[in-house]
Amino acid sequence: NECFDGAFVADSRFVPMEYKGGFLRLDARYSGDAAAFETDLDLKIVKGCQQLARKIQILFNRREAKRRPLRDIQLENITRVIPVLVVQDHILRSPLVNWLLNKKFNRLLDRIQLRHDVTVDPLNVISIHELETMAESAEGGHFDILHGLQLRCHTDPEMLADLHNFLLKVPGYGHGKSARVESILEQQWNEIRQYIFGTKT
Repeated sequence: NECFDGAFVADSRFVPMEYKGGFLRLDARYSGDAAAFETDLDLKIVKGCQQLARKIQILFNRREAKRRPLRDIQLENITRVIPVLVVQDHILRSPLVNWLLNKKFNRLLDRIQLRHDVTVDPLNVISIHELETMAESAEGGHFDILHGLQLRCHTDPEMLADLHNFLLKVPGYGHGKSARVESILEQQWNEIRQYIFGTKT
């Protein structure tokens, strides 16, 4: 009965997503102790890597008897999986965090157990701010989210580069205005204006 927190599908590509909203402890964030950082990272964030690896192995198991279907999404024609871990804690955008989490994800995923025609790309760790920018760029412009993620996997398979800096070089990222986002911002501004000035437009 389990499912991913989110998913994108386009032609033969499948993007499973897990969301982790936890924040690392202060001592893990600022003490400069790598062991404390990794211990708290394992406790609060790596669970998302475990969930992605386990569910991918179930959905795309080489043994048909072990596979499980995913409601509303057909997986028979999927040949590429682009796993995504969405995080809220800003410090997880730091250099080499995606590299470390990708290494942990790769250790957890047993690719031998997968269908021979399925390729699983490296793990993309995306902050909620970058995800919103990607979504707005896609809605209001010409940015292709799946192309951007897959291009990063191909260009930087070890996930060493900063995602934001990489995406700035991808056409369309950060450009265009989404009607959805503009509507949300206008609604928030009206609420602020009413609260401060007692007027609403």
